Amino acid sequence: MKKNAKYIKFFLSLALAAGIGGAVIIPRQTMNAVSAEQTEKVYTEVHGERDLPYLVNNIHKLVKPYNYIIGKTKYLWIEILGYLLTLGVFAGVMGHALLRVFFNYKNQKAQPYQYVHTGEDFIYDGIIRTGHWLNALFIITLIITGFAMHYSGPSHVLGYLHNMTGISLTVLYIFFLIHAVVRLDYKQYFPGVKEILSGQLIKDLIKNGMFYLHGIFMGTKNPFHSSHEHRLMPIQKVSYMAAMYIQVPLVIMTGVILVEPANLPFVVSLIGMENMNFVFIVHLLAAFTVFMFLIIHLYMITAGDKIAQHLMTMVTGYHKTYQKKDVSK
Repeated sequence: MKKNAKYIKFFLSLALAAGIGGAVIIPRQTMNAVSAEQTEKVYTEVHGERDLPYLVNNIHKLVKPYNYIIGKTKYLWIEILGYLLTLGVFAGVMGHALLRVFFNYKNQKAQPYQYVHTGEDFIYDGIIRTGHWLNALFIITLIITGFAMHYSGPSHVLGYLHNMTGISLTVLYIFFLIHAVVRLDYKQYFPGVKEILSGQLIKDLIKNGMFYLHGIFMGTKNPFHSSHEHRLMPIQKVSYMAAMYIQVPLVIMTGVILVEPANLPFVVSLIGMENMNFVFIVHLLAAFTVFMFLIIHLYMITAGDKIAQHLMTMVTGYHKTYQKKDVSK
């Protein structure tokens, strides 16, 4: 417990430092965003023999990606596609939940039972749990402020909060990578070579998937169980790998560029000013995929033997195990 407390204090100090850093850095760029007398920024793009200067009086007034209010964008199709996919994911989650309620009622009526606590296994140490909750706080804040900016614009106070939170998430993610390498925690997310080449990963994914498509409705036990050495089940491993090593890095890298491109002339030069709109497109699409992942993640928390089983595991670090007890007699 003392070791976990040390980790928790370390990460809380880290989050505070990130917040203070954001509070110091972002106000300057926010003032730049609303200043009518912003000095000209010069960008130089070098492609072969070309050396083209880009003069921008106020980079935050460009049509894209810095002024992306809904209804005033030529990329409205991205918004529509993102919202439709998100609504589709939400509808799928709600449909699955309603089926679980229906079949649980049917199964209980056919053969009444209750879950009996049989023990508990230690799964998550303090540093993992603290990082998880900080990550959740930052991601949810970014989603709310990010989509609100579609109506208020980046110069609003929500834009300031969005950028400050983005900086905090970036700092936290750097330490996530350090932790993953130092403690070899990346192995939790990446399937092994033998697992892939032998076809075992595909078999496990199908088996895990069939539980959520059929077994969970019939009241059968999940064929996979979490442990401290193997925290993630097959579907979790693949989805979390995509989220933590593809989706979140894309959001962070594109977000860093969009926060203050005037201070990143070498990046703008590399990408090309005429291609900066694609940075916004990638950022927005990645944000939608993170939002969809969050919806599924929140729902899957309820997919244990008891509705709060998985949630409490991330709170206490201990995964409680249960067995069904027939109460029909």
